[in-house]
Amino acid sequence: NNKSNEKISHMQEVLLDRVTLVQLTAPTVRESTVPNSGHGCFATVRSHCGSLVALYPGVVVPSALVCTVLQFLDPHNGYLMARRDGTVIDADDESPASRALWSSAVGREGRRVAVGGIAVAHKVNHSKAGANVRVQDVVFSEDCGDLVPVVVFGGAPASKRTPGVALYALRDIEEGEELFLDYAFTS
Repeated sequence: NNKSNEKISHMQEVLLDRVTLVQLTAPTVRESTVPNSGHGCFATVRSHCGSLVALYPGVVVPSALVCTVLQFLDPHNGYLMARRDGTVIDADDESPASRALWSSAVGREGRRVAVGGIAVAHKVNHSKAGANVRVQDVVFSEDCGDLVPVVVFGGAPASKRTPGVALYALRDIEEGEELFLDYAFTS
């Protein structure tokens, strides 16, 4: 039933606070171990199962605007992350359309900056069999301030809580290990 799904979805959201974000040790981005995959993310410290590993940066497109906004983005954009509530986050800062979306959301031009180095989840590569991180919908409180790695297209939400996405360790991850996520592709 829809009400139960909403309740479960709400319970799965995590309210991140400034302390959690400050304590996070950022993964490093370098050439992936997967041939022809470009960059990948690598753990810089040992992470225990369930630990916050990285944040997904970008422009948050509220579910009510997704159909309108997505028609203007590059159809080959590989940096779109959907949340369970229908909200989409665009982490592409290369295509002109995504850069225009970013500029309109922040009110200025320029590239995104990975806040404190922790907003690198968009660089994690796919592996169905070897996934060591999982996606979790999160909500950033207004107390997170400049540590929030996303901006909301169409203005800040009235609740002062910004939707986002984080990656958590599925198992213990060793220092130097590349992070992999099952993208859950469907045909």
